[in-house]
Amino acid sequence: MMQCLKNLSKKREVWFLFGVAAFFFVAFSHFILQKYLLLQPCEQCVYIRYAFVVLGIGCMLVAVNPKSLFGLFGILICIYALIKGIVAALMLDKIQKALQSETMVFGLKGCSLYPKFDFNLPLDIWIPQLFAPYGFCGIETPMINGITLSPLQEKLVAFYSEGWYLIPVLKFGTMAQCAFGIFILYAILITLLFIDNFYQR
Repeated sequence: MMQCLKNLSKKREVWFLFGVAAFFFVAFSHFILQKYLLLQPCEQCVYIRYAFVVLGIGCMLVAVNPKSLFGLFGILICIYALIKGIVAALMLDKIQKALQSETMVFGLKGCSLYPKFDFNLPLDIWIPQLFAPYGFCGIETPMINGITLSPLQEKLVAFYSEGWYLIPVLKFGTMAQCAFGIFILYAILITLLFIDNFYQR
């Protein structure tokens, strides 16, 4: 196991795949969840997307040279992205649980149509398709609005009519919970690879 980690930690391909996977999650949320299943992204959702983009960039930087200072800089970016992503996922989960609670507190904060990104970057204006929130946090039902759907699309939209879940039949795994799980998995893998790479020096 340790020998496997030693081999993986200094391989550029592994970090490249980590980066590609992070970008894949962004593409999946946009093209499949938003465009095909008609689930509108909320403020916390676009923060999660942003975290995945930054995480992907960090992994790509490490892939340039995992054992250099450049690689260490990439690791720091990854850590920052993971913190941002975990915080956004937890906030989204908190909002969703509050909405489902019978004792919901009005005035719950954490959802706006005007997101704030790092360095005041207007990503929601520059790339609205990915970073502009159109929905309310915790509402994960399709918004059809008179759109003509294909037969398969109709079935999938009906399948998720009560909300998006990883396993809809059991109502298990909301978007927030799945995103949190992915970020935690990344954190574990990156930590193991970083520690092993550090002790090889």
